[in-house]
Amino acid sequence: MSPDSDSNSKLPESSNRSAGRPCPSCAELILPEAKKCRHCGEFVDPNARRPKPSKRILAAIGLFTAGLSVFYSLREGYFYIQQKQQQRAEIVSYKKVATHFEKMDSLNYAQQALTKALRLSPRNVDLQRRLFHLRAQAVLRDIDLGSIQQDQLLR
Repeated sequence: MSPDSDSNSKLPESSNRSAGRPCPSCAELILPEAKKCRHCGEFVDPNARRPKPSKRILAAIGLFTAGLSVFYSLREGYFYIQQKQQQRAEIVSYKKVATHFEKMDSLNYAQQALTKALRLSPRNVDLQRRLFHLRAQAVLRDIDLGSIQQDQLLR
């Protein structure tokens, strides 16, 4: 064996191959099969890179999120409107009940119905006025009844 053949066999296996190629980022020699540079950590093989989300995907996610926001806003608005309509219907029914008891000359029950309606809509001036009117009628009736009873006692 010649001394040249011994020196070739002692060289590392990578030196037996081609010297390699330069890294596009740091220009250090890397193996031709390398996907990532061991010196700078930059990916050499474009297929080995973790794919970044494209602008289209990000735009689609943004549009989807905006759509959900609009949907839930509209949904909450719908439920708010429905709740207000239900509240108005209850107030109307309490007004009808109060009118019915007022016709029957049962002012206490009419006052209770209007009080319940005022709990639903405390700033409703019409309800406040009607309740005040009923209370005034009840007070006047009590005064009239008191004076009638006093007249009867005096006779």
